[in-house]
Amino acid sequence: MSGRLLSQGSLQIMFSDMNLMTVTQSTYYGKGMVAALETPVGNIIGHTGGIKGFGASLFYHPKRNIFVCVMMNDDIKAVDQAVFKFLEVMMEL
Repeated sequence: MSGRLLSQGSLQIMFSDMNLMTVTQSTYYGKGMVAALETPVGNIIGHTGGIKGFGASLFYHPKRNIFVCVMMNDDIKAVDQAVFKFLEVMMEL
């Protein structure tokens, strides 16, 4: 997010033309980037994904400058709840 890995121009493209997701009315999807607003831990950005038997999630809390990555060898349980829990704990430190 600082521009060291991706240029500021690339970051701007990723966040341009974001579309409201129909699953939740406070989540927007851009070019490989999700902006989840009003989550239990505030506004976060990142992405989730997975394949049969596995799930993964990487999110960034811009207000606190915290990144959290969760990988699970389970595709039934939601990865998002683990992300929220990790962020909650890290925000208390």
